[in-house]
Amino acid sequence: MKKKIYGIVLINIMAMADGWNFNQRKKKVEVLNKVQLFFYNKQPLKI
Repeated sequence: MKKKIYGIVLINIMAMADGWNFNQRKKKVEVLNKVQLFFYNKQPLKI
C-alpha cells in the first residue's frame, strides 16, 4: 500500500515540475520574441 501511495505522489510531483518547466520556457520565448522584434525594427544609423 505504501508503494502505491509513493508512486502516486511521485507522479504528481513529476507532472507539477513538467508544468512549471513548460510555463518557464513559454515565458522565455515571449521575452526573446520581444527582444528580437525590438532589434529587428530599429533603423540603421545613418552616418
